[in-house]
Amino acid sequence: MNSDLDSDVDSVACGTISNNFKKRKSFGRLSEVMKKLRTASHVTGEDCSCVRHKCFQTVNENERKRIIKEFNVMLSRDEQTQYLSGLITVLPVQRRHNRLPHNEANFNYSSYAYRVRIEIEGVTQDVPVCLKAFISLHGITSRRVQTTRESLANLGHSSRDGRGRHNNHPNKHSAETKSAVISFIQSLKGRKSHYSLKDSAKIYLPEELNIAKIHAMYNEKYSNNQVSYDVFRETFNTKFNIAFGYPRKDTCSTCDTHKVKENNILKMLQESDKDKEDLKQTLVSLNEEIECHKKSDKFYSLKRNIDKIKKKTKTLKQLLWIFNVISQLLIFLLTISIINGN
Repeated sequence: MNSDLDSDVDSVACGTISNNFKKRKSFGRLSEVMKKLRTASHVTGEDCSCVRHKCFQTVNENERKRIIKEFNVMLSRDEQTQYLSGLITVLPVQRRHNRLPHNEANFNYSSYAYRVRIEIEGVTQDVPVCLKAFISLHGITSRRVQTTRESLANLGHSSRDGRGRHNNHPNKHSAETKSAVISFIQSLKGRKSHYSLKDSAKIYLPEELNIAKIHAMYNEKYSNNQVSYDVFRETFNTKFNIAFGYPRKDTCSTCDTHKVKENNILKMLQESDKDKEDLKQTLVSLNEEIECHKKSDKFYSLKRNIDKIKKKTKTLKQLLWIFNVISQLLIFLLTISIINGN
């Protein structure tokens, strides 16, 4: 019976320990993820059926795949816009056909030419294409081409993506709220790594906590100044260097295993009325094992310290021997110099 209990406790303990030391990865907001997906998910559109340039005949299938692949690999929307701007040429209007009086007509002050860069017979060339083909080859919308053209005509260069860079943020948290979040996180009592002080200045909180629980504690304490989980989590991850649980260098795997076993046995004693005597006996034997482990650990720790002292003593003896040899040599040389001087 005891062996069965031990095997059950071992299996639970191993599973619990492996989970306790896992730390959840930090991911960005869903909006940021979707923005990156949109940047890298353009698809080539339909054939333009252009009679003048015969765009899809000039740009073969391999070149079309290469164009859309290189366009999707670009890291940001601004980089893509800058690339598109280099393929659009702003030209003056050569001829106007006014259907309305001059004071009522809405004139176009510029016309535009489009091209793509492809390889023909081993030579990279710029090939003119129509607007519809330009849109299809890059998998973009006509609105995006329009905004790029307006920037080129008015500013002379492509403009940055202005989404999210305005001052109209009605739900923006005040500086007082942000300061309250930072002060609350700073008030948490953590511990530093005992053996890893030179490696990191990270603070460790108890493994029972997580960001969601701490966020709930904050909203409960500051009920009149609450923040969303995303804001709290971003502040927690970017402003602080905090982790949950103890660092691996500060823990002993044997002690951790015994601790988990003990917790599981105590839990089984509370939940079940059967086999209590066997569980208590298992708990007693477990405590005896951990005591033996601690004593042996103290013994080997003391032995390691003694070995270090011996090593230092041996080094000190070697230094003293070298010092004596050098002293005798100096005395000998000094004696010879005195004799020669006389």
